[in-house]
Amino acid sequence: MTNVPAQSASNQVSMEPETGSRLTELLASAPPGKWVALSFDETRIVAVADTFGDAARAAELEGETEPVIWPIPRSGWRAMSL
Repeated sequence: MTNVPAQSASNQVSMEPETGSRLTELLASAPPGKWVALSFDETRIVAVADTFGDAARAAELEGETEPVIWPIPRSGWRAMSL
């Protein structure tokens, strides 16, 4: 399986979370084919959008100044994590 990096607005990169982790469950709940902005502590989804930039802007409007942004595959997160 290929690791897919997530990007934060401050350009930090994190790798794919462990299967079964709370983060994996959170990403699995996200809509397929979208960009998902998480809170900096990666405990909640703060925005969902069609592009990285739109997700970053929407997160900022929600008061999240350093979101962690993940692309969700069109097949969904669960399919990618198997």
